[in-house]
Amino acid sequence: MTHAVPQLRGRFDDTNDLSSALEHPKPPSPVRFVPPSVLRDWKGPPFRSLASSDPYRLVALVVGGQLADHDLTYAAEAVGLLPYSAQLVEVLEWLATHRSPVVREGVVYGLGGHAELSAHARSVLARLAANDPSPGVRTAAQEALEF
Repeated sequence: MTHAVPQLRGRFDDTNDLSSALEHPKPPSPVRFVPPSVLRDWKGPPFRSLASSDPYRLVALVVGGQLADHDLTYAAEAVGLLPYSAQLVEVLEWLATHRSPVVREGVVYGLGGHAELSAHARSVLARLAANDPSPGVRTAAQEALEF
């Protein structure tokens, strides 16, 4: 069963946490996603474009669970292009539990965009570098920490 993409309001910054910006208080936990066989390819604007033109829509797509893994990978990476906020790092940390190593690698690249400003982003990257079951994700996370 699919669930609706949360409607976002407000703005992302350290004084307005993401949970208050979501219609639903928190993303489902543990992370639940629509089965890949139900998902269609994203036909909207490029995720990098959404990062600059409609960041709330981008984040709603990331937490909404309605993107196929290959699209979610690029959406997570595009979150790293948004101006730093602790809430965006929390979204990426939440997504770092995704079952797909391809998505988790997108999370690494998204976190890499915030690692210079955020000890939290670096700690998530360090955890992925040390513990992720995928060698590719571990390597990407280690490389992100080295920059």
